[in-house]
Amino acid sequence: MRTHVGILLAGALAIGAALLGAEPTGAESEPSGIGALTVNPNDVGIGQAIPNFKAKSVDGKSIQLSSALGEEGAVIAMTSTTCPVSKKYVQTLTRLVRDLAPKGLNVIFINPTSSEPSADVRAAATALGGVYIHSETLAQEIGARSTSEVILIDKARTVIYRGAIDDQYGIGYNQSKPQNEYLNEAVTSFLRGRVPDVPATSAPGCLLDAPTNPRLVSVTYSNQVARIMNRHCVTCHHSGGIGPFRLDNFQDVKSRAPMIKFVVDSKRMPPWFVAEPPAGAASPWKHERILSAQEKRDLATWIEGDRREGDKAELPLPLTFVDDWTLGKPDMTLQIPKPIKVQAEGFMDYQHVVVPVGLSENRWIDAVEIVPTDRRVVHHVLVFEVPEARMKDPKFLRNPNPSLQDVMGFFAGYAPGSNWGIFPAGFAKRLRKGSGLLFQIHYTPNGTATQDQVKLGLHFAEGVPKHEMRVQGVFNFRIQIPPGAADHVETAKFNVPVDVKITAFIPHMHLRGKSFQYTVRYPDGTSKVVCEVPRYDFNWQLKYELRDPMLVPKGSIIECRAVYDNSAGNPANPDPTQTVYWGDQSVEEMMLGYVEYYRVDP
Repeated sequence: MRTHVGILLAGALAIGAALLGAEPTGAESEPSGIGALTVNPNDVGIGQAIPNFKAKSVDGKSIQLSSALGEEGAVIAMTSTTCPVSKKYVQTLTRLVRDLAPKGLNVIFINPTSSEPSADVRAAATALGGVYIHSETLAQEIGARSTSEVILIDKARTVIYRGAIDDQYGIGYNQSKPQNEYLNEAVTSFLRGRVPDVPATSAPGCLLDAPTNPRLVSVTYSNQVARIMNRHCVTCHHSGGIGPFRLDNFQDVKSRAPMIKFVVDSKRMPPWFVAEPPAGAASPWKHERILSAQEKRDLATWIEGDRREGDKAELPLPLTFVDDWTLGKPDMTLQIPKPIKVQAEGFMDYQHVVVPVGLSENRWIDAVEIVPTDRRVVHHVLVFEVPEARMKDPKFLRNPNPSLQDVMGFFAGYAPGSNWGIFPAGFAKRLRKGSGLLFQIHYTPNGTATQDQVKLGLHFAEGVPKHEMRVQGVFNFRIQIPPGAADHVETAKFNVPVDVKITAFIPHMHLRGKSFQYTVRYPDGTSKVVCEVPRYDFNWQLKYELRDPMLVPKGSIIECRAVYDNSAGNPANPDPTQTVYWGDQSVEEMMLGYVEYYRVDP
């Protein structure tokens, strides 16, 4: 069964050197998995169910979707004998039938153009193979948007990916080969138990009538609510997860229905603090933790209604977790050597532990996951790569507090709700031979003495990536926050020395952090706010990933603006009477805007 489910002080010279120091990886073109066709998954029903339709194929056979699925699910492919874009994809679709069958995925073709001659449709069905249905009504029922759209669904008819096969053909263009193989990458991720990096795109082709996206008259737990929980809640709220209770079964969801409605209505859950785009504007973020308007309506309808369980046959596939690993079993597992005792109450200093990796050669990492053995007491974990020479320093190994040279090797991080990361196809992080990993762990006692032994899972990329993913910090270690100040502002700047593309932002402050903003000032004098977090929450240190990488040319300035609340009105404030400076501990403060990026020129 598949799982459907990615700091410290540093010197300006070292930052510049890190940005400039990328080594060639042999790539010249943009990697697959990222492109201009991407759209917001909330807008096209990712995670919802395709109706279990009944229809007749062009050869007269009665078809029901649930019985037409393969062992793993199916790809529903729109097609046409007259649309120029669809005709260009005939050979691609033929290969699709052949290539997906061994992977347990059947292909179901739907021709939505009722005016096309029956003889032409029958000939196309024979040429393509697979199940072929000629029905405009059915295309509307499943919300098809164009004659080239494909929909990847699992065995429970849940939509995993929806959009274009690739970007080779479209209205007015013809490429010799695709740059982005969206469907292929979605299938690969799905079969590996991962959420596709690009779960939704537009599908250039002949447009169809606007999808009606009909809803079931009666919303039940089985037909809708369970899918909403799977998509937005269960990765944290499962047995052994970081959530304080489970939301992966009917009884638990039903008993907590009033609280679920409260946290959704108040935007406390799912945790997502970046500013919403202007009305009518497309969101730039992927993997958004936001319920769609339809999901909110369905959830409210169910909670305010009779909260029926419904037909269990309509349930989505359950999410599965391998030994607490969300991403499945890692290729390599590293764990701090001894459990750390966590006291029942009070304050604990950050713990620092070095773990040798033991690599005899450089390896490329395309996914990482951090798993505490007692999630209840782990607030966050930061992992830094320690170079081979540093690992031979006995003084450092005896007292492994991070220094300037260590923190420049930021490798991975964990915070509640953000314990794993997957890089798009063609991207990876490099882990060097002979290096070690320095774990910085922040424990928060919860009333019961316990112990924890954090582990890190590494997933190796196949071959050398097209681009090396890197993380850079924009910081101000001279912050000074006056006592009682409710809106104290600190800023930091960084001059970009080479052309880069930014893929994500990770703001970091402590308990007095109130809001955070990234602005890019371009060489031509223009500027743009590129990431705004108006409601920063230290408890949820999230990564905000861009749907499409943002070009930042050489000579630009990345400016960060942080606002702090050191007043008595901040309930999380440890002591509003104190002036606060930079420091590792949460009772101190930081002003650090992480930027994930890759070089345009590899």
